[in-house]
Amino acid sequence: MLSETITAIIRAEMGRHKFDTYVDDPPSTAQGGRGVVVPGCSICKVRLSTVGQFVDHLTKSVVRAVQEAAREPEETAGAALCSKVSKDSVN
Repeated sequence: MLSETITAIIRAEMGRHKFDTYVDDPPSTAQGGRGVVVPGCSICKVRLSTVGQFVDHLTKSVVRAVQEAAREPEETAGAALCSKVSKDSVN
């Protein structure tokens, strides 16, 4: 697998995640529910309290994306990367 492909996969996956706050289910009290606003990855809806936890979450996600691409044949890995990058750019 080319290093450019691996770099593109890593950049796409790292750009997808955000350390932010999100409303946990059910909706927050401001929206009429009993839910709360929690810190974490707003894309994955994973509760994280520290930047260190976010880095661990990001690392696991990036490693998983690279492993998935490595399992695929070269032709389909490039196609999967293109579709993944195009889906992520929409979000």
